[in-house]
Amino acid sequence: MKLSDILFEETTDPATEEYIVKAKQFLLHKWQERAKEYGRSEVPEDLSGACKFASLFAKRVFGGELRGNQLHQFVKLDNDIIDLTAGSGDVLGMKEPY
Repeated sequence: MKLSDILFEETTDPATEEYIVKAKQFLLHKWQERAKEYGRSEVPEDLSGACKFASLFAKRVFGGELRGNQLHQFVKLDNDIIDLTAGSGDVLGMKEPY
């Protein structure tokens, strides 16, 4: 999978649910490739541990501002939170990730 596989058509709002799902899929694929390159025995099933990478990627693709704390990082765009790692085990285990 390449970045061009998820690039958006001409649109004024690339941060739609459809494009966020595509970005999550792309990122998970890359996260799994990275684990294989590092010789890890288990390939990740979700984006646990990837919030720093994911938030930088989301900012680059969708815009917005990086937000977070020492445990978690995400993007705030207008009044919305874009968290490409939402639903991952580590985020689900946090009391207040945002």
